[in-house]
Amino acid sequence: MPTPRFLTLDDVAEILAVSWSQAYALVRRKELIAIQIGGRGQWRVEVDELERFIQQKYAEARAGTVPEAPAEPTTGSPAAPTAAVLSVSGLGRQTAAPESPGVVRARLDLRRAVRALARDRSTVQVVLDDGTVLGGTIDRVGADFLELAEHAPDEPRRAGAVRGVHAAALDGVAVIRTAPQGIG
Repeated sequence: MPTPRFLTLDDVAEILAVSWSQAYALVRRKELIAIQIGGRGQWRVEVDELERFIQQKYAEARAGTVPEAPAEPTTGSPAAPTAAVLSVSGLGRQTAAPESPGVVRARLDLRRAVRALARDRSTVQVVLDDGTVLGGTIDRVGADFLELAEHAPDEPRRAGAVRGVHAAALDGVAVIRTAPQGIG
């Protein structure tokens, strides 16, 4: 899944460990540049713009222009530890990692990718570490788990089509792929 160019204010709030209203206040005061798409509350912030904002805040802190405040505790953890990755295939020739991904790109992890699949209501196959294959639609993604409504891949996710709901720890997920028609 390619790195997204834009983040929602919910994403920005999560990355900065602040509330949605605090993220919106930064946009309203033009401290963080965002664009409005469509109707009310549909703000988008470019990943690079958020990274610039964070670097600017660090520079202000180093220069002593920001009053000291107690740090807010951060919540959550990476969805899949790097140690769990055994191999990666299908890489192009230029796969060298950037020298410094920055604070924003470092937070774009498996959990965020799974949330995007949940928002799209995509039919997926989830392969767990023990070889179990689940098929259906991701209903919910938590800090360290996902809930999958199991249904046939050729049927849309409707109450009558759901055979059951399966919760799986993200650490136990080996592969998630969108399911082509006829795969369950």
